[in-house]
Amino acid sequence: MEKTLAVPAATYRTYTIPAGEIRAGGIVRSVHLEHARRENGAFICAEQIAKVYELTMQVSKLFCTESDNYAYEGGRLFYLEEGTNRTGFSNLNRVVEYKDADGETFSIAVGASRCYKLMGTTIKTIGTTTGGTCAAFHHERIFIGNGTRINYSAALSYDTFSDRSTQSAGFLDLPPDAFGNILEIVPFGERLLLFREYGVSAFTAFADPLNFKAAPVCACPKIVKGSVARCGDSVFFFTERGLYAYRGGACERVKNADDGEIDLTKPIWGGSERGNYYASVTVRNAGKLYAYDTLYAEGRYLDSACEALASCREVYFVNGKAVYKLLDKDVGSSRECSVTVSFAFGEENWKETFLEEIEVCGTGPFAITLKDAAGNETLLSGKAGKYRLPKALRGGEFSLKIAGRDRFFRVDKIGVRTRRDRRL
Repeated sequence: MEKTLAVPAATYRTYTIPAGEIRAGGIVRSVHLEHARRENGAFICAEQIAKVYELTMQVSKLFCTESDNYAYEGGRLFYLEEGTNRTGFSNLNRVVEYKDADGETFSIAVGASRCYKLMGTTIKTIGTTTGGTCAAFHHERIFIGNGTRINYSAALSYDTFSDRSTQSAGFLDLPPDAFGNILEIVPFGERLLLFREYGVSAFTAFADPLNFKAAPVCACPKIVKGSVARCGDSVFFFTERGLYAYRGGACERVKNADDGEIDLTKPIWGGSERGNYYASVTVRNAGKLYAYDTLYAEGRYLDSACEALASCREVYFVNGKAVYKLLDKDVGSSRECSVTVSFAFGEENWKETFLEEIEVCGTGPFAITLKDAAGNETLLSGKAGKYRLPKALRGGEFSLKIAGRDRFFRVDKIGVRTRRDRRL
């Protein structure tokens, strides 16, 4: 008797997602951007990186003010705008700029145990017993954080710290609590925010020092020193549990930060430009430039090594003996721009799910890497359009990386077509 085997039926599904809607959720497990960013509903190349200063030695810290940029290493302070350097500084932690009563601009360099006034080629040591880890100019005084103490200058006399009379310079010790030492001082409206080891306190400092007061605002996991930066109406900072933000209420974990690979035990320096947060971080034992785009609420990475970072309207960072800055767009370099999207099809009988075809809509050429859950890779290349896989990928999880080195790199939409075979 003749018998015919039944061919197993299959279900085909096509998922097409505009770039502006590709976010974690549903079948999309994660989105990872390397030297790419979102703009007007598409993925494009990230900011251009330009070298602006060449140093004679490697440095460990950068400081930025409205008028000048500085780099520091081993007691030597480099005046980057002038191309000069001066020695004699000890353990510098911050440089703060201010205008005196006559409108002339000066800077105060804050060391661990003393302060220096920068006056062109002249350096004056002030506050020989006053130093700290952070500082900020606010209203008519300069405030310096040191442990749990806040030192402040005399009103309208920013280089006066030794006069301890009631209405002049002085200090305020924070009451004992679990927040720990002051790591950063950030002007925020009419208050100063004190970012401490385990939380944030608000410090009110109007006119009369007798009315100065501090109060706890919110607790959080341990803050990474150096990572704090104000970005518009928010202040971003890294903690031992990832990227957080303070927006006027609680300290909140930032969503879609894509910070899982960042080594939070290593130094992190934070900064801000155009309302976005940038930081020098360590990923797999290498320095890397990280960005959090506040408009699209998304973390991403730029293709550049980064060892230290600072900002004052513009972001500057150190790599080796060179200092770089960010420009608006990458207008054409050999850097690879890439978007990696991880998919997970949580369907029953996922082992009978096969990825057969993908579609990339945008401007190429593209280099495409498909990887299944076992790490098996399929490499494709070409322009925008549909790509039929030479061999279907089996399984319910895979990642799709779309990369390009063309200055017009752009991804508008991604489509995937799957087949699910029914069991016999």
